[in-house]
Amino acid sequence: MKVNSSTGGSDLVGHVTKKYKPSLELGNIIIMIDTVIVILNMVCLREIDIGLYSTIAIYLMGKVIDILFEGIHFTKLLLIVSDKSEEISKQIEEKIERGVTGLYGKGMYTNENKLVLMCAVTRRDIAKIKEVAKKIDENSFIVVTNSREVVGLGFKEEEINDTLNNITKGDTVEIEFYDGVKNTLITGNVESVRNKTRDIVIDGKVIRFEVIGKLKLVEKKS
Repeated sequence: MKVNSSTGGSDLVGHVTKKYKPSLELGNIIIMIDTVIVILNMVCLREIDIGLYSTIAIYLMGKVIDILFEGIHFTKLLLIVSDKSEEISKQIEEKIERGVTGLYGKGMYTNENKLVLMCAVTRRDIAKIKEVAKKIDENSFIVVTNSREVVGLGFKEEEINDTLNNITKGDTVEIEFYDGVKNTLITGNVESVRNKTRDIVIDGKVIRFEVIGKLKLVEKKS
């Protein structure tokens, strides 16, 4: 599968789907397809026990496929070399809301100075950033590598996770986040913390978990 081959089963449909929807994980696509097949089998043939065991096996297989493709690390580091670095970085910051750092480098073969973009992202952002870079400059050179640990704005530390778990509606918090242009610090009342959509609402403003740099509980609602 890693070399775009197929066994001819549901993974073939998965490869075709991923070609048009690169942001989807292949393992999840295969899980959905096989789950539909199993449900139809349970409904038509009334084999409930086999269906339940098959569902467990399908789920485990899908997760193993994702690990083989993406690795066990959830954070990636992208290096992008392009003649249109400024335009690419602007689109990444505006559309994907990820910070980008420019590193000055030199091509030893061409002897030309280049601005190399460095961007720490989550796995689900990789396909989006690749699409942005290739759309602007199809000749851009992209390197994706695993990041052992990332601490800082946009990547939650343990204390941020703990604070999020202890926050309830009405609490007053101080939060620093990246608004797509710069780091912003605000203090306000929490309206809701939505783990399903991975965001927090403070005084009507929706802030994604991924862009939070610092989070402090100022006052607990009595």
